[in-house]
Amino acid sequence: YTHLGTAERTWLFTATLSKIETKLPWPPFMRVHRSFLANMEQVTAFEGNRLFIGSKEIPVSKASREAVFRHFNTM
Repeated sequence: YTHLGTAERTWLFTATLSKIETKLPWPPFMRVHRSFLANMEQVTAFEGNRLFIGSKEIPVSKASREAVFRHFNTM
């Protein structure tokens, strides 16, 4: 199962995160952890190995860290 959270509600899909990832465009969606995709346009802050979208905290894996933070350096 995959949970997809939006500002209005949370959706539950019976598809894998990898399958959902292929349906969402890059940019702005990016795999930031094996269990998380993030809309990089909605990130409000980042600290250490975490991204914040509003009050939601999203972990960033060691494997994804360089690509994720490179995205912010290009902005």
